[in-house]
Amino acid sequence: SRKLRLVALVLLLAMALGVLGNWQNMRSTNREAGGVGEISTVQARVVVINASMQLFKQNPLFGCGFDLFIKKAQPYVAEIRSTILGYREESVGEYVNQHNVFVSVLTEMGLVGFIPFIALWILLIRLLVKARSARTSEYDSDFVAVVSAVVLAYLTTTMFLEPRWGEFMNVLPFILMGILAGGLERASFGRSNKMAHQPGPLEKEYAT
Repeated sequence: SRKLRLVALVLLLAMALGVLGNWQNMRSTNREAGGVGEISTVQARVVVINASMQLFKQNPLFGCGFDLFIKKAQPYVAEIRSTILGYREESVGEYVNQHNVFVSVLTEMGLVGFIPFIALWILLIRLLVKARSARTSEYDSDFVAVVSAVVLAYLTTTMFLEPRWGEFMNVLPFILMGILAGGLERASFGRSNKMAHQPGPLEKEYAT
């Protein structure tokens, strides 16, 4: 709706002004001050993703096992640090994870888990596209916009961190998509019932 677009535009402008006003802090390496100039975390993620690919090659079909990356990645992480980036063993830490939900599923569950996971997201995105174009009284366009924003935020965020320990973060997009799917199903069921019931001559005569 026009009102929602106006609110979104105001929020974007406020965020842009906040970034410009805090530009010096953002360029710094002090993360507590909001700095994004620290590259060690980026380098650490490169190391971990390289280690994930090494583990995936060991068992591409079933993966290394759910929640076992932390236990099995240490030798690969140490080797990659010493041969590629020259990190000390303590630089990433003992409790490492991929910081990427797609890499995590691929590494720990292999293709057996990764293919259904991707298929689920394709199904959900198609459902979201269908909901945006559907006209129904079960929900309004603002709700579809909110669900779209939540899904986009989830997919963007989980490319850079591990959502496994954030239960609410993990379930929220799927709860909202379930509500959306239920609304589409009820709307479709209502239309099919109206089309299936065609009044006969006696009903028309009685109605008049």
